Amino acid sequence: MKDRLYFMDSLRGFTILLVVIFHLTMSYAELAPVQKAFIRLDSVPEAYKGFFTVVMALLNGPSLNSIMFFIAGFFAFGTYQKRGCLSFLKEKLIKLGIPYLGGFIILAPLTQYIVNRSWGENGNFPQYWLREFFLPGSITPQHLWFIGILFIFFIISMPVFTLLQKRKQETIHKRCARNIIIILFLIITFFLYFGMNCLYKPYNFINIFIIRFPPAVLPFYAAYFALGVYASFQKWFYGEHKEYIYPWAILYMLSLILYFGTFIIIPETREENHPLMAFAFTVLVFSGLMLLMTVFKKYANKTSKFISWFSKNSYGAYIIHYFIVLWVVYLMREMPLPIIIKYIAQCIFLPCIIWILSGLLKGYTPLRRIL
Repeated sequence: MKDRLYFMDSLRGFTILLVVIFHLTMSYAELAPVQKAFIRLDSVPEAYKGFFTVVMALLNGPSLNSIMFFIAGFFAFGTYQKRGCLSFLKEKLIKLGIPYLGGFIILAPLTQYIVNRSWGENGNFPQYWLREFFLPGSITPQHLWFIGILFIFFIISMPVFTLLQKRKQETIHKRCARNIIIILFLIITFFLYFGMNCLYKPYNFINIFIIRFPPAVLPFYAAYFALGVYASFQKWFYGEHKEYIYPWAILYMLSLILYFGTFIIIPETREENHPLMAFAFTVLVFSGLMLLMTVFKKYANKTSKFISWFSKNSYGAYIIHYFIVLWVVYLMREMPLPIIIKYIAQCIFLPCIIWILSGLLKGYTPLRRIL
């Protein structure tokens, strides 16, 4: 298939792999506002907490989420064109709705239960599940919030897909036109990020019934989903159109320096919103996305048995990873190993365990249609 974008499948799997490492690292870093969302590790020396915080900042959760929303939007329009309205809706209900509700009822309570135990709370799981988890102040879908929000994005976008399908597609090949779109997108996302961060903290979540989301970055994520749809409609990254790696690499490094430099030079940005930090973050996320897209297109636009297996099982890996990561961290927390050795071992073996389990669930259980 000449137009098959194999690199997009690989990039999606790679991003989910980074999400696994990100969530693992968060248990080792000191995160006061959201500590009780992760395993308590009293054995982490103070000298290492800065290291884990830097690793977590380099992985950058909002950047990873933005990439996943962009890829989801990119594939969404093509899927809608191929399947039609009703079949598209049915597929999303099966692939997103069922895992979200099932994970909400089973995986999320099990995960939060083990987190609570690490913080000293006792009691058996059935009692916690029936009496505490579903209370307004306790209920949470954990990492599955992403799937719930993505499902809403798909539903909201269906009328847009219908209009795009009826419209004659006019692909814009002129780089100047694409550059104008990129500049406009950066301006819009800057104001979205800076404006919403004036109202909410970036890592704060709010619940509306069974939906959970970070309000500060939700419009930011919606913009990346919309950009993915637009990029698909305009056939970005298809064909032999040359993509340049070095300009994006330079821009990414400059924005990374500016982002961390802002925290050092202007200490109040650690607690308060600042336009320079918002600007650096906006450029950092977008240049990181484009850098990964160009690198993967050039070097990973091919497939093999392993790459195909890895990509095919990445969605299932995302669904189950948080539960496995936190349980393994909890069970290994008292092992007499140096903290760095323990962390590196988990970074290596946890993804292997998660992807193998995802493959087994997808290949040998009734969950194959869902995963």
